[in-house]
Amino acid sequence: MLKKIILIIFVSFAVPFVLPKQAFPGTARPEEQNPQLERAIWEYKHENYEEALDLLKDLRQTQPDSSMVAYYLGITYKQMQDYSLAEEHLEAAARLQPRIKNAVMELIDLLYKKGETDKAKRWLAVAEKESIFPAQTAFFKGLILMKEGDDIDAIEDSFTRAKTLDPSLANTCDYYLGLAYVKAKKMKEAKRIFQDLTLNAPKTSIAAFADQYLGAISAKEKTSRPFRGNAGMALQYDDNVILMPDNENMIGGVRDQADWRQVYTANGEYAWRPNDTFDTRCGYSFYWGKETDLGFYDTMSHNVYVQPSVYLQKVSLSFPVNYNYICVNDKGYLQMLGGGTQDNLMLGQDHMGQLGLFYRNKQYLWAPSAPGENRDSNEFLGHLAWFYFFAQNKGMAQMKYTINYDDTDEVNWRYIGNRFTIGTAIPLTDRLRWSTTLELFPQYFTETNVIFNKQRMDTTFTAATLVAYEIIKGLELQLNYTFMNNNSNLAIYQYKRSVYSAGLRCEF
Repeated sequence: MLKKIILIIFVSFAVPFVLPKQAFPGTARPEEQNPQLERAIWEYKHENYEEALDLLKDLRQTQPDSSMVAYYLGITYKQMQDYSLAEEHLEAAARLQPRIKNAVMELIDLLYKKGETDKAKRWLAVAEKESIFPAQTAFFKGLILMKEGDDIDAIEDSFTRAKTLDPSLANTCDYYLGLAYVKAKKMKEAKRIFQDLTLNAPKTSIAAFADQYLGAISAKEKTSRPFRGNAGMALQYDDNVILMPDNENMIGGVRDQADWRQVYTANGEYAWRPNDTFDTRCGYSFYWGKETDLGFYDTMSHNVYVQPSVYLQKVSLSFPVNYNYICVNDKGYLQMLGGGTQDNLMLGQDHMGQLGLFYRNKQYLWAPSAPGENRDSNEFLGHLAWFYFFAQNKGMAQMKYTINYDDTDEVNWRYIGNRFTIGTAIPLTDRLRWSTTLELFPQYFTETNVIFNKQRMDTTFTAATLVAYEIIKGLELQLNYTFMNNNSNLAIYQYKRSVYSAGLRCEF
């Protein structure tokens, strides 16, 4: 998501400058009374472009030396987005005598839109030499300088001259100057300009675009910090800590299954980014869940990871490696070492596809409880995912499919899994967001269970929802509910579980 935002920021022309039908002062008038031309102009001004076009094409054939006819025919084609013919006739209007000054500006605008900056610069030289609409000329010069390079001083001079000569262009000039600062990576200056626009021109389209760029710049600054992290604490109520089966007879009537839990989390990350195409992130994550009564289930997790990434135009390639060590009741329980690749492909402005391939080695540190129960394994995973971004990239919807094969040392836990996930995150207000995830996880155990003499099949359904409210910048109140229902053909593994959570999370 953030890569998409950064890419949009550095495409400097996300909001094209659109000239109105009468863009420049002193609109040319017919040099002589001509009822057919007057009628064509009337049709053009009333946006009847097809009718105006028929009249002007006839006039252009009978009056090939009329710069006025060529001008109106050119801007009619331009309104109809036939840019090749528009250029032909606007250039004629700019060359014929008397020269139509409006035609020179319309032609520069058209050539700029087409990306033909060399031609546009030649007509800019004509406009500067003959002092044709100096403010608009300076404005277009700034736009063309932006498209050609990063000479921020020359760009700033052009836009400053344009708004000095014509104060009505001030907001537009400031907006494009802000884009120029973004392109030149002068984020402090860009933020200042965009903030001024949101204050000085509220409820305008320019202010709305400026606000979007402010959000994008803030997001980029957040992800570009070399050091970042978060910490959280929560109080949870878990109604089935021990995963007690639905059939209580399976475990001899044990009823101490629910408990309150204190949860503490922390994460710290360092990012090294030598250029725009490569970075490496490394970090450490910590989790501690302390049960109030069922102390045997206290859990602590330490996770260390490194993730080098390569960023291309529409593709990012990441190669995460991580090591995870888990303790239960203060004793080492599980260690995992894994790595793989996760590749993202932008599919247009709002969609992203993702492919992941991973390997994990899992070593359980407690002795197996029975023959066939050794769960040490080599696990192979692959996933395909699709993401849709909305609400100015603050909202997200996703669909994901994951397949994994857990090749355990002994047969009871060896399985193939197919995980189907859908989820969405919705910004309800600037401070309030809501997210939900639904997941279906069928597991097919490939071997006959040596204890029950039967092949096991599980299907786990999980639903989770989170409401988060930003109390102050960097501090969030989070309310979470998770429900799990595991349906198994072996009754001992069949259970339901609900977890309720309320906590605080801070970012730094």
